[in-house]
Amino acid sequence: MNYLKRKLSPKILIGPLFFNLIQHIYLLIKFNIYLLITSNIYLLIKSSEYRKSSYYYSLSNRLPRYQPISIKLNNLELTAPDAASFASMYEEIYVHRIYETSESIGRVLDLGSNIGMSVLWFKESYPESEVVAYEADRDIFKYLENNTKNCKGVSIINEAVWHRDEILQFNPEGADAGRISDDKNTEKSVAVQAKDIRKILDEKGPFDYIKMDIEGAESEVIPACRGILNDTKFIFCEYHSTFESEQSLSKILGVLYDEGFRVHIQPVATSKQPFVKIYESIAGFDMQLNIFAWKGESSE
Repeated sequence: MNYLKRKLSPKILIGPLFFNLIQHIYLLIKFNIYLLITSNIYLLIKSSEYRKSSYYYSLSNRLPRYQPISIKLNNLELTAPDAASFASMYEEIYVHRIYETSESIGRVLDLGSNIGMSVLWFKESYPESEVVAYEADRDIFKYLENNTKNCKGVSIINEAVWHRDEILQFNPEGADAGRISDDKNTEKSVAVQAKDIRKILDEKGPFDYIKMDIEGAESEVIPACRGILNDTKFIFCEYHSTFESEQSLSKILGVLYDEGFRVHIQPVATSKQPFVKIYESIAGFDMQLNIFAWKGESSE
């Protein structure tokens, strides 16, 4: 009996249990690191887009933010205001191919074109397509103009897109996060011309595909599209939530559902413990989602 007590005592059991726990943790970490390394090596060998993305991120880590750069992309000499935002856009658009569809696209309305990465991707992926591109930021528009100057079938307009024609205040960020603002008193705020989305669709439509990355203005623009999306088969929209504004996700989804779209949502920037602490980005957004909407069975 004393022998059994001694053999099964906590002191004797803790040692092997602790050793086994450490061993399992070590093997788990080693296995995950192995998977991470091998998967990255596989992608580096297989995917030229992944190799370029790695190079662009490496470049962005060596350069300060908001330093203009000239950079090669698929035999094109592009200019960009910021290496970090360029690397991020390239990864989303060219590596993850977030705008890709399973069928050809005829006409694209690109709202929030920034420096033109999305425009270039649409033209490379669907060479026969026509792209009408809007960018509100005057300084960023110059990059868009330069980067798309040799693209046929592309029209670019330096205007914001809104739910009515009016002059709006715009806060440029220097890269990819400038947005419409109610605050006229900030030093960076500038006045921009905004165009009613209904007029755009009426005068320049119809469009097979609408891509929308307009930093919060989607909350007003998509509801204004109710009843006029019959010819549109695909909509990609970045949804942005801010602390100071009422959330409009349900309103946006309601319009898409009513217009006959099926919807898929991917998180981009969310809080891991929203009941405890809400993440807020540098641009002031507390949540960002990618909304994919389509009609028919092509994406099912």
